[in-house]
Amino acid sequence: DPIGDGPIDLSEYYLSNTLLIFNRWGEKVFETENYQNDWEGDNLSDGTYFYILKCIGEHRTDVFKGSVMILRK
Repeated sequence: DPIGDGPIDLSEYYLSNTLLIFNRWGEKVFETENYQNDWEGDNLSDGTYFYILKCIGEHRTDVFKGSVMILRK
């Protein structure tokens, strides 16, 4: 699960990628092209969010889906 395993250089494996983050109501709260493991939750409230990470490679496209929980101090 690329989003939760710590820093991964996606450019090593893929030509480009798109990261989408949604809240529990399905509203998009974040989107970026060529994600570099630099999303820190912005100013979002505590809770569970869902991601779709679409990675485009030279010979195939992979789509990763999952959830991430934000817990602030």
